[in-house]
Amino acid sequence: MSGATCTATSAIPVSQAPGRSTQPRAAWTGDGYGIVWTDDRDGNTEIYFARAGANGQKVGADVRLTNDPADSFEPTLVWTGSELGLAWNDRRDGNTEIYFTRLTKTGERLVPVRDVRVTTDAARSEEPRLVWTGTEYALTWTDTRLGAFDVYFAKLSAAGAKTTGDVHV
Repeated sequence: MSGATCTATSAIPVSQAPGRSTQPRAAWTGDGYGIVWTDDRDGNTEIYFARAGANGQKVGADVRLTNDPADSFEPTLVWTGSELGLAWNDRRDGNTEIYFTRLTKTGERLVPVRDVRVTTDAARSEEPRLVWTGTEYALTWTDTRLGAFDVYFAKLSAAGAKTTGDVHV
């Protein structure tokens, strides 16, 4: 490479807790990053949040977002311009379902203790992916209600309420 200088950078750890930290997702918030991941430091898999500045350095302590005796996993995170939307898988009701909540950019819940259960069938609902359209959320996931994993889609209001039925893609 002529005329250019290459520099190496070190990875900046976000989670340093004992146990496994997996499935990280990040969203740019305009002045830093919201980062979520799964972590089993307390005996079962839960969703955690951390904030990082624009330089990538961690700001503050980890925030535990889920807290139930079942596993919570596969988080997906988006920035709306004023808050974060978070969807994830959760087994608290005995089968795998998709849940949603809204957060401040520092990881505080905007609706304390109330997670919106997006899927309601007895099938396994997994792999949520969330996007913000500018006025509402769009959510995709896979589930087994017809026997095999198929893709589904639904829209959520800015407040997180489901505004459409499940569309079988």
